[in-house]
Amino acid sequence: MGLIQVLMALFCECINISLLTYQHTTDHCIIHFVALEVIMDVSNFYAEAMMENKLKEFVAEAPKPHRDMIEDPVTGEKRYKKGSEQKFGDRSCFHKLARIVYKLTRCLYVGIVFYFVPFSTLFMQFGYSISAGEKKALEEAAAKPTHPELLF
Repeated sequence: MGLIQVLMALFCECINISLLTYQHTTDHCIIHFVALEVIMDVSNFYAEAMMENKLKEFVAEAPKPHRDMIEDPVTGEKRYKKGSEQKFGDRSCFHKLARIVYKLTRCLYVGIVFYFVPFSTLFMQFGYSISAGEKKALEEAAAKPTHPELLF
Protein backbone atom coordinates (compact mmCIF):
# COMPACT_ATOMS: atom_id res chain seq x y z
CA MET A 1 0.00 0.00 0.00
CA GLY A 2 2.84 2.39 0.80
CA LEU A 3 4.56 1.78 -2.54
CA ILE A 4 1.33 2.51 -4.39
CA GLN A 5 0.94 5.78 -2.49
CA VAL A 6 4.51 6.82 -3.28
CA LEU A 7 4.12 5.99 -6.97
CA MET A 8 0.77 7.79 -7.07
CA ALA A 9 2.32 10.86 -5.42
CA LEU A 10 5.20 10.94 -7.92
CA PHE A 11 2.82 10.50 -10.84
CA CYS A 12 0.56 13.30 -9.59
CA GLU A 13 3.61 15.50 -9.01
CA CYS A 14 4.61 15.07 -12.66
CA ILE A 15 1.10 15.87 -13.86
CA ASN A 16 0.90 18.82 -11.49
CA ILE A 17 4.16 20.32 -12.79
CA SER A 18 3.10 19.88 -16.41
CA LEU A 19 -0.31 21.45 -15.75
CA LEU A 20 1.10 24.35 -13.75
CA THR A 21 3.71 25.09 -16.40
CA TYR A 22 1.12 25.99 -19.04
CA GLN A 23 -1.42 27.91 -16.94
CA HIS A 24 -1.82 31.60 -17.60
CA THR A 25 -3.77 32.63 -14.51
CA THR A 26 -3.37 32.00 -10.82
CA ASP A 27 -6.97 30.78 -10.57
CA HIS A 28 -6.32 27.94 -12.99
CA CYS A 29 -3.15 26.96 -11.07
CA ILE A 30 -5.09 26.73 -7.81
CA ILE A 31 -7.96 24.78 -9.39
CA HIS A 32 -5.63 22.18 -10.93
CA PHE A 33 -3.57 21.87 -7.76
CA VAL A 34 -6.66 21.24 -5.60
CA ALA A 35 -8.04 18.73 -8.11
CA LEU A 36 -4.81 16.72 -8.05
CA GLU A 37 -4.72 16.88 -4.25
CA VAL A 38 -8.14 15.22 -4.17
CA ILE A 39 -6.90 12.53 -6.57
CA MET A 40 -3.92 11.85 -4.30
CA ASP A 41 -6.29 11.35 -1.33
CA VAL A 42 -8.06 8.46 -3.09
CA SER A 43 -5.42 5.95 -1.95
CA ASN A 44 -5.85 7.17 1.65
CA PHE A 45 -9.61 6.68 1.39
CA TYR A 46 -9.01 3.15 0.14
CA ALA A 47 -6.61 2.33 2.98
CA GLU A 48 -9.01 3.69 5.61
CA ALA A 49 -11.96 1.78 4.14
CA MET A 50 -10.29 -1.64 4.29
CA MET A 51 -12.05 -3.82 6.87
CA GLU A 52 -10.47 -6.77 8.64
CA ASN A 53 -7.25 -6.65 6.67
CA LYS A 54 -4.49 -8.59 8.45
CA LEU A 55 -1.73 -6.26 7.26
CA LYS A 56 -3.63 -3.17 8.41
CA GLU A 57 -4.29 -4.76 11.82
CA PHE A 58 -0.62 -5.69 12.18
CA VAL A 59 0.57 -2.18 11.33
CA ALA A 60 -1.95 -0.57 13.67
CA GLU A 61 -1.20 -2.90 16.58
CA ALA A 62 2.41 -3.82 15.88
CA PRO A 63 4.50 -4.65 18.93
CA LYS A 64 7.17 -2.08 19.66
CA PRO A 65 10.68 -3.42 19.07
CA HIS A 66 13.09 -3.45 21.95
CA ARG A 67 15.33 -0.41 21.91
CA ASP A 68 18.14 0.40 24.27
CA MET A 69 17.93 3.34 26.65
CA ILE A 70 20.79 5.84 26.47
CA GLU A 71 21.62 9.04 28.28
CA ASP A 72 21.16 12.20 26.23
CA PRO A 73 24.52 14.02 26.10
CA VAL A 74 22.86 17.45 26.09
CA THR A 75 20.11 17.15 28.71
CA GLY A 76 21.40 14.14 30.66
CA GLU A 77 17.95 12.48 30.55
CA LYS A 78 17.33 8.86 29.66
CA ARG A 79 15.76 8.31 26.27
CA TYR A 80 15.34 5.59 23.68
CA LYS A 81 18.10 5.16 21.13
CA LYS A 82 17.07 6.48 17.73
CA GLY A 83 17.30 4.28 14.67
CA SER A 84 19.88 6.60 13.11
CA GLU A 85 22.11 6.19 16.19
CA GLN A 86 22.23 2.42 15.84
CA LYS A 87 25.30 1.02 14.12
CA PHE A 88 24.66 -0.58 10.75
CA GLY A 89 26.40 -3.82 11.73
CA ASP A 90 24.15 -4.26 14.79
CA ARG A 91 20.98 -4.33 12.71
CA SER A 92 19.17 -7.44 11.53
CA CYS A 93 19.30 -8.41 7.85
CA PHE A 94 15.77 -7.07 7.27
CA HIS A 95 16.60 -3.73 8.89
CA LYS A 96 19.82 -3.43 6.89
CA LEU A 97 17.87 -3.95 3.67
CA ALA A 98 15.14 -1.55 4.81
CA ARG A 99 17.74 1.12 5.66
CA ILE A 100 19.37 0.79 2.22
CA VAL A 101 15.97 1.02 0.49
CA TYR A 102 15.11 4.07 2.62
CA LYS A 103 18.36 5.85 1.78
CA LEU A 104 18.01 5.13 -1.97
CA THR A 105 14.37 6.26 -1.98
CA ARG A 106 15.25 9.40 -0.04
CA CYS A 107 18.06 10.27 -2.48
CA LEU A 108 15.75 9.74 -5.44
CA TYR A 109 13.00 11.86 -3.86
CA VAL A 110 15.32 14.74 -2.93
CA GLY A 111 16.96 14.64 -6.35
CA ILE A 112 13.63 14.77 -8.16
CA VAL A 113 11.86 17.35 -6.01
CA PHE A 114 14.70 19.81 -5.44
CA TYR A 115 16.76 19.44 -8.62
CA PHE A 116 14.82 17.83 -11.46
CA VAL A 117 11.44 19.57 -11.07
CA PRO A 118 12.70 23.19 -11.27
CA PHE A 119 14.78 22.45 -14.36
CA SER A 120 12.03 20.39 -15.95
CA THR A 121 9.63 23.35 -15.77
CA LEU A 122 12.20 25.51 -17.57
CA PHE A 123 12.61 22.91 -20.32
CA MET A 124 8.86 22.41 -20.59
CA GLN A 125 8.26 26.16 -21.03
CA PHE A 126 11.05 26.33 -23.60
CA GLY A 127 9.55 23.39 -25.48
CA TYR A 128 6.12 24.99 -25.34
CA SER A 129 7.41 28.26 -26.81
CA ILE A 130 9.19 26.39 -29.61
CA SER A 131 6.15 24.27 -30.41
CA ALA A 132 3.91 27.37 -30.40
CA GLY A 133 6.35 29.13 -32.77
CA GLU A 134 6.53 26.11 -35.05
CA LYS A 135 2.75 25.85 -35.08
CA LYS A 136 2.43 29.48 -36.12
CA ALA A 137 5.04 29.00 -38.86
CA LEU A 138 3.22 25.91 -40.14
CA GLU A 139 -0.10 27.76 -40.23
CA GLU A 140 1.49 30.63 -42.17
CA ALA A 141 3.13 28.21 -44.59
CA ALA A 142 -0.16 26.39 -45.14
CA ALA A 143 -1.97 29.66 -45.87
CA LYS A 144 0.52 30.69 -48.59
CA PRO A 145 0.50 28.85 -51.91
CA THR A 146 3.75 27.00 -52.42
CA HIS A 147 3.86 27.33 -56.23
CA PRO A 148 2.29 30.58 -57.43
CA GLU A 149 3.07 29.80 -61.08
CA LEU A 150 0.70 26.80 -60.93
CA LEU A 151 -2.23 29.06 -60.04
CA PHE A 152 -2.43 30.54 -63.57
